[in-house]
Amino acid sequence: MSYKAESNSQLLSLVSKVRQHELPVNEALAASLIEFWQKSPDRSSTAKMLHIAALSDNAEVFKTAVELALRFWREGKLADVSAIELQALFQGEFWVLSSGTRTSGAGFVLKRILASARNELGATPDN
Repeated sequence: MSYKAESNSQLLSLVSKVRQHELPVNEALAASLIEFWQKSPDRSSTAKMLHIAALSDNAEVFKTAVELALRFWREGKLADVSAIELQALFQGEFWVLSSGTRTSGAGFVLKRILASARNELGATPDN
């Protein structure tokens, strides 16, 4: 079954369908949602974006999602997300990745990014 979203509303509908039916996610869908998320990031959309990125089972895609979320948080663009919440999202969604992806070379790099994020987020006063 193949789906294509041609508008933001279609993309959100597709993401909802994927989540509801636990369908596989390809890199293109994850990348589209990451791009959409950047326009209007908030607590809910951040959780969805990270989940879809993790469902892609691609360490590079998930790393990009984590790095962007962390950057937006640093810049104050995720004011409704606490450091603890963001850290929990990162860690929780990491386990959505398959064991093969988590233990790959790209997975190793991802683990280093997550460790750095954990240190940064754990050191903030808003915990």
